[in-house]
Amino acid sequence: MLITLFLAACNGAVQEPVTSTLITSAMIFDGSGGEAYRGAVRIDFATQRIMALGDVEPLPGEFVYDVEGLAVAPGFIDTHSHHDKDLETHRDMPGVVSQGVTTIVRGVDGSTAGYSSIADFNKAFSESPAAVNVLSYAPHNTIRQLVMGADNRRHASEEEVAAMAALLEEDMQAGAFGLSTGLEYEPGIFSATEEVIAFATAMSSHWPTRSSR
Repeated sequence: MLITLFLAACNGAVQEPVTSTLITSAMIFDGSGGEAYRGAVRIDFATQRIMALGDVEPLPGEFVYDVEGLAVAPGFIDTHSHHDKDLETHRDMPGVVSQGVTTIVRGVDGSTAGYSSIADFNKAFSESPAAVNVLSYAPHNTIRQLVMGADNRRHASEEEVAAMAALLEEDMQAGAFGLSTGLEYEPGIFSATEEVIAFATAMSSHWPTRSSR
């Protein structure tokens, strides 16, 4: 009787669905700097993780994609572009992902496409993500324009410098990767040395876990 019940339970067990895909016959560039090698890559889309590399056999029910010698590599990080200007209208970011780029950097050259605090940007991005990851710098020029308005072709006052440094501090606390300047561009080109020092000082408590450029 117990054996019969056990067999019935086993026959009635529901098999967990396979959530992984196996990419086979690939030339694998694993990011270590070594030579590419031929093999397979297993990606689990449920966990969004690479589960195995190299000589890997398919699992029962697993989707297999034979790329026959094409290169498989970690997603590229585009450290300097202005693709964030297209985020609002092209969430699928075809011009980026078609080149193998999976992470872009926002705020380079000290500017962003309109001012948004890092906290506000991160909140909006989490509610409506794009097809790429986004790393943000706190943008000096954009913050300067926000604080000084149209009258920004001059040295900032002490009060304006303090207001800008406070916005930078808020951005750093919200996860900005660092400070981006564009001192050859307007309005950053009108900054006094003391202004740049104030920004560097506001960043100092977050060093060396973040960086500046």
